[in-house]
Amino acid sequence: MDKLPRSHYERLQSDDDDEDLPPQVHITAPGGEGIGRNSSSRWNHIENLDDFFIRVYDYHQQNGFLCILVKECFELAQYVFIVLFTTFLIFCVDYNKLFRDKDPVIIDCINFNNVKNANGVMILFLLIAFLFWTIRATKVFLYFFKLLEIKNFYRDALNISEDKLASMQWKDVQERLIVIQNEHQMCVHKANLTELDIYHRILRWKNYLIAMQNKGVLSCTYTFPIIGKRAFLTEGMKYNLNLLLFWGPDSPFLDSWKLKPEYKLSSERLRLAKRSGKDVALKCLLV
Repeated sequence: MDKLPRSHYERLQSDDDDEDLPPQVHITAPGGEGIGRNSSSRWNHIENLDDFFIRVYDYHQQNGFLCILVKECFELAQYVFIVLFTTFLIFCVDYNKLFRDKDPVIIDCINFNNVKNANGVMILFLLIAFLFWTIRATKVFLYFFKLLEIKNFYRDALNISEDKLASMQWKDVQERLIVIQNEHQMCVHKANLTELDIYHRILRWKNYLIAMQNKGVLSCTYTFPIIGKRAFLTEGMKYNLNLLLFWGPDSPFLDSWKLKPEYKLSSERLRLAKRSGKDVALKCLLV
């Protein structure tokens, strides 16, 4: 069997002398000068490569800038419509008249002035709904700039226009990512990227969850009447697990590439395992 190519790493020293920093590579350009963090390339040494590759992948899967932006705007409009239509059905429709009359006139069963009679509970729900929509709209606004960054990356670095993107498969985009690594050095850890490197970045957290399930760390198998044992994971439970293990303040990961220091100490493992077990149990009760 042929030997796999090896990457030669050289740890760069920092003032903080952080032992947990990922290994970094000093790349020598064809002209003889090292490519460092002061390179003129806009895409040189991307800090959070996992998030960047995920956004590149989603951009392709969702058919580009315009489709994604329209989708996000329609989701905001859909939320407003659902809230307003629900309010209309609760307050503006006279159901007694609608179902009492044998031949009701729809327009006579509707009175928009009844909204003024909304009670305090309903007003509170509407305020919460408005607050949620405001937060969602803010996220879309911030997401717009990230989306614009990926659009520029496709256009300037990958040389893929919006028109070409619709007819390209992901493997074609991935091939260009591998090629431009030599020019832009997006990844600071390795001189060259492979397809497996990109997939590991995109699927990092999913692979962690699958490995935990396979190793029995997370038990998603339940015994149901008649049908017996089945693997079952609701979306709510999945969200809580992601929040507990990856996103939340008590997650084991300090950032995208390293664990918190206490998780590396053998003496702390039992205490951390018990604390995580209690958190998981609490999350299960909340689902």
